Amino acid sequence: MALNTGHRGASGTEPENTIRAFKAALAMGADAIELDVHRCKSGELVVIHDGDVSRTTNGTGKVSELTLDQLKQFDAGKGEKIPTLDEALAAMKGGKRDGGNPTVFIEVKSRGGKDVAKAVHNAVANEGWAYDQLPVIGFNHAQIGLIKARNHEIQTGISLDKDKSFLAPALIGIAKTLGASGINPHHEMVTPEWVEKAHKAGLTVNTWTVNEHADIKRVLEAGVDSVIGNYPDRTKLISQAVSSPQQKAAGQSR
Repeated sequence: MALNTGHRGASGTEPENTIRAFKAALAMGADAIELDVHRCKSGELVVIHDGDVSRTTNGTGKVSELTLDQLKQFDAGKGEKIPTLDEALAAMKGGKRDGGNPTVFIEVKSRGGKDVAKAVHNAVANEGWAYDQLPVIGFNHAQIGLIKARNHEIQTGISLDKDKSFLAPALIGIAKTLGASGINPHHEMVTPEWVEKAHKAGLTVNTWTVNEHADIKRVLEAGVDSVIGNYPDRTKLISQAVSSPQQKAAGQSR
């Protein structure tokens, strides 16, 4: 069964990349959360997608030029504050319906790879998380490779947007070269044949941002390992009605 992953939390209904959105996604039945991190001026890793705060908060300015104290003054929606990565992980720990930890895909949005590697190691060493629950992903493939080289226990994934779909045939090879465990293509690139090829290479396929019913159904039937979308409740409903080709084959062989 593919992971039901909340894109920036339940960002279709709640302020994206906030603790409120993460908790809402888990309450909707999400197995996993995808979030984005930048390093702010005072050095902390903060959870926000853009390098500028103006789109998602009532503030202005670049994240890299604002301290954590300054960032905490802004409203990120419905009274929420921009969380640090540590705060987000603490809020989600044990947050699945079965009491376990969700998978948290940590997307590096700026040159904070070294700090992310340290944060993941600390969460595993001291906070009760496991490496396979905290994969680090990103569009900067070189940075993802350096994170893997810094700590080979960290699971990594490389992402690809649809405007660079011409690189899709090479993505599996690039992932293997960098020691990544997964690839994260835009959903329009996903085909059953491509997913099968990735699985044969030992890679997971985590696709985004999948919001429409037809697209969710299509990528599930293609056999992806994670559906990253803004509406985890919608993904859950559709996934209950769809079995992946692998599950069908397993059922037929019993």
